[in-house]
Formats: sequence, C-alpha cells, structure tokens
Amino acid sequence: MNTGPNTGASPPLAKAWALLTVSVLTRTLREGLVLRALIWPALIIALTLLVSATFVAGLYASKSAAVPDEAFAEVLVAKGLDARVYADPEAAFVAGEVDRAAFEGPEGWVILARFDGAYTMAMESELRARLGAAWRPMLIPRAGRNAALGPTTRLLVGLLAVLFVLYGVVFGAGGLSRDQQDGSLDAERALPVPSWIHAASRMGAAGLALSVAFAASVWLIHTILGVSAPWAWSVVGGLSGLGGAAMGLGLMARAGRAESLSGPLSRGLVAVTGLMALGYSAPALGRHLPIASVGALVRGDLPGVGAVFTTLLVCGLAAWMFDRSAR
Repeated sequence: MNTGPNTGASPPLAKAWALLTVSVLTRTLREGLVLRALIWPALIIALTLLVSATFVAGLYASKSAAVPDEAFAEVLVAKGLDARVYADPEAAFVAGEVDRAAFEGPEGWVILARFDGAYTMAMESELRARLGAAWRPMLIPRAGRNAALGPTTRLLVGLLAVLFVLYGVVFGAGGLSRDQQDGSLDAERALPVPSWIHAASRMGAAGLALSVAFAASVWLIHTILGVSAPWAWSVVGGLSGLGGAAMGLGLMARAGRAESLSGPLSRGLVAVTGLMALGYSAPALGRHLPIASVGALVRGDLPGVGAVFTTLLVCGLAAWMFDRSAR
C-alpha cells in the first residue's frame, strides 16, 4: 500500500481524515457551480410551492357573498363571511361583484358559488338552518396535514433525492478526475497516511455536502407542504448521496488516468438508475440497499438498518479500489 514518504510520525487516522475532508470540502464549495447545484433545486421547488399556495389561497379565501335580506347577512357575517345585502344577488354574482350568492328562485332557494370551500359550506349550512331543512352540512376541522398529499410529496422529494444521488456520482468521479489533473491528489499522496484515507476524505466531503443540502431541502418542503417521514427522507438522502459519491469515485479510480471522465460517469449513472428502479419495483429488498432505498421510500417503505451497512460496504469497496489504483 502506498503511504507516501516517511517524514516522521504519522498523524492519527481520524485526525488526518478530518483535516483532509475539510480541505476537499473547502475546495469543492469554492466552486460557484457546485454551490448553485446544491442550493437552487430546493429554492426553485419552494418558490413554486409558495406561489401556487398563495394563488390557491387567494381564490379559496374569498369571503364575499350576496344575500337578499339583512337578517341572513348578519348570520353569515357572524360565520366569517363578508355578506352584503343586494336587491338582486344573482345579478351581483354574474357581474363578478361577489363569489357567492343566495336567493330565492322560482323553484326554491339557490346558492351560486365560484368554487367550493369552508365559506361556501358555511353559507349552505346557515341557509338550510334558516329554512328548517332536515339536514345541514357540518365542517369538521382538519387535523394535521392532508394525508391525501402523502404520495405526491413522496414523489416530489423522491425526484429531488434522485437528483442529489446523481450529484453524488458526479462529485465522486468528477472530483477525483479534477484532483488528478490539477496535481492535488499527487500532493496529498506525499503525506504519511494510508492511501485509502484520500478516498475516504473525498467521500466524506461529498457525503457531508450532499446530506446537509438535501436535509435542508426536505425540511423546507416539509414546512411548506408537509412531507411524510421527513427524518427518514433526510437519512435516506444522505446515505444515497454518499453511496453515489462512493460509486463514482470507485469507478473513476478503477478506470485510472487512461480513461476520461465520461466513461466512469456514464457507468455510475446507469448503475444509480438501475438501483432506483430496483427499490421502486421491490421495496422490501430495496429498503436495505444504498440508493435503492430512495425508490423504496417513494413507495412508502421506510429504510432498514441494512441500508446503513450496505452503504458503508460500498464506501469500503470504493476505498479499496482507490488504494489498488495507487499501487
């Protein structure tokens, strides 16, 4: 194993790994393209959700209503509606002056509304109570997040996780290729530490950057829309990003300097796609595997403990391939 020249006592491996990890992470984050890649996806999703939610809330929060008499208007005002008396409520509704109208037609009372919602239901309930109807709708307050959004948010966060796993492959393969070309790796190999430490530091830097950025993205989306099992998503995303970085680095190390970046990178992206498909099609198995656990979590299967060990196994294999390439 290549440990570099013996220039004195070797530093503790944990300290050497930590210092090299910080060095690699600092160099990586200095590149504006990397920072934008980590930050912009979550910001774009959050901005889109905020704009959509604001637009929808603006529609459904409208309280305007037209009624034919003052007594009915007072009852609706007590329920939170902006009810006003109109000589012809139907005409006010058609003209767009209000979003709801109640009036007595030839065949009985009629309610017109541009959209459903709590205020429209409250208006119908009060009208039925006024007429002495046999039944009236009752609005039950919703407890917590809307469970119907669960599959949608899982798919949304899953797509974001796929992007970060692909980032991991690019970080692993591209970072090693960059350091080989600019001489950074040769300079590091002169240090009196085992060769595999250099691989571990690169995987650690990529895993740390991807884990923090992805977890921040998940919790940002959770704050706006609500994500089922955000902690599980944060763990799975971090592990999968680390697994992707290990895969990219191992494939690049195996290819050596004789092959360009495109070859290892394409093989890594194909492997990631295959693991994602495996996790989605067989979640009971995928929840225990690196990267495949993302596909399993999209289906609703929480990650197993095996996902941690298999990810560490992939990292160990990548470090071994890197060490062999240094001989």
